[in-house]
Amino acid sequence: MALMRLITPFFVATVLLFNARPVAALSVSDYFSFTYTVEFSKTEVRQNEIFYAIVRGQATCINDLPISPSEATSTGRIVAVNQATSEKVTLNPGYTVTIKPFPSRKGETIEQTQSVPLQFPQESPKGIYLVMTELIDAKVKAITWFDVSSFLPASKTAGLVNYLSESGSNGTGGPISTTTPNQPAGFIDISSAIDASGVFKKALVIDSEDGNCQLNINPDTRGLDGAGVPLKNLLLLIDKKILIQPDNVIILSPIYNFGPDGAKFDLPLSLTFSYHDSLIPRGINEKSLYWGYLDIAAGKWIKLESTVDPGVNKVTVKIMHFSGFAVMVDACPAKFSASKLAITPTKVAIGEKITISAFIANSGDFSSTLIGILLIDDSPVGYKAINLAGHGSEELVLTAIAEAIGPHKVELAGLSGTFTVGAPASFALRSLSITPGEVGTSEEVTVAVQVVNLDEFTGSCVLNLSINGLDIERKKVTVNGGEEQRVVFTVKKEAAGTYWVTVNDIAGSFIVKDQLYIWLAMIKRNLLWIALVVSASLGVLAIFILLRVKRKSC
Repeated sequence: MALMRLITPFFVATVLLFNARPVAALSVSDYFSFTYTVEFSKTEVRQNEIFYAIVRGQATCINDLPISPSEATSTGRIVAVNQATSEKVTLNPGYTVTIKPFPSRKGETIEQTQSVPLQFPQESPKGIYLVMTELIDAKVKAITWFDVSSFLPASKTAGLVNYLSESGSNGTGGPISTTTPNQPAGFIDISSAIDASGVFKKALVIDSEDGNCQLNINPDTRGLDGAGVPLKNLLLLIDKKILIQPDNVIILSPIYNFGPDGAKFDLPLSLTFSYHDSLIPRGINEKSLYWGYLDIAAGKWIKLESTVDPGVNKVTVKIMHFSGFAVMVDACPAKFSASKLAITPTKVAIGEKITISAFIANSGDFSSTLIGILLIDDSPVGYKAINLAGHGSEELVLTAIAEAIGPHKVELAGLSGTFTVGAPASFALRSLSITPGEVGTSEEVTVAVQVVNLDEFTGSCVLNLSINGLDIERKKVTVNGGEEQRVVFTVKKEAAGTYWVTVNDIAGSFIVKDQLYIWLAMIKRNLLWIALVVSASLGVLAIFILLRVKRKSC
């Protein structure tokens, strides 16, 4: 079912990307229903033989989307993993699925059938292969193209295919099925391995038909049926239908039904399931996997203490009786909650920017993506996607421009608030300061001014610094209503002279002098101190010379 598993997430990703409902954006079933069938043209394939994955799918839009995507495309490859050697081969290096037009209005339906050719490379080892799809990229078009690859699983399992040699062998030295000829499917004759009292005379290994489950029975183990009669045969059937679905648990494997029902053993049996990495849901630690058995009388699944070996991708459990067994994992789906809505500012002049934020937390075990849609007066004005790991949190921040005077309602991630837009703010400039007033060439001058917002609404003011009538620099500052802010410019001049400074409508000046002039002026200002220092230095020198002369004369 690989192809439709790639096609279907397109609908999912598009709903996430364009849904206007802030928190319920992740409930795909509110917007689309899906039906599909996928089958291989063959499940036993010989060397050089081409076979096909045939996909038939239908999607129906249940509720309107606020923004209509026009099409979606996905590019992927199809690979297969040998279950005995773990060797991976490529069956189709690249195919593209296009969904156009895309259903976005209530009642619209799209149907699609596509065949993708598959072929094993000639050097592929024989055996049972797990066929999977791997995503290369995925895009959705709504005015422009959006990359939605991160919303989709990197790989998906399709099913099992037996790659045969020309003679029809499975390459493992024996038949695929463990059933005895002329016996019902799943029947296993153990008469040669067990004595009349029900004790196994030798070790017995039973492999499931799909190659993923193995039961090991040790010698000297006694097996009796529900009536206490020694066992003569066993039964193993695979059931992919989950009749009882436990809450907050994902069943990852088929149900392996061992029989006869009620059979019990005096020594533990070892039951092992081999899994592929693609089976593990995103965000789940594979060490959390475990076996469970179905208690029919109680109508529920019972968790069993299990051992996981991530190095070889196996889950093992010890069992003492027969029932239906499956591998599962405790997992609460991603569940988002929002809090701490912040709107800054709440009073703003028309044309100014507003920042809206909310704190998003994922209380589930899975990582998932939330698309936060910003609504102003019930109309979507922007969105942002954030990916949260299980039990993670992050601040969701979006911005908008105040476009209409008056009160407005904001909604983000299920939270709501208000802000008010007023007329453009009025500003006054005060306290122009230019320091220092005199500098040498290439020295820095600081020009500062206080900007005062005279109104109650937050607004922005553009300050233009000009020197001698030439524009030098512009700065845009945003000031809350009734508050003021200090704005600073810095300038340097290489030539001496007087410079006239204007910041919007207030003015001042500073003087630049040559460095020689600066030094002479400094010397003049400190002439007395310089004379005292020179005189003291000469006096010390004279005393030193007299002492030297006197010492020589002695």
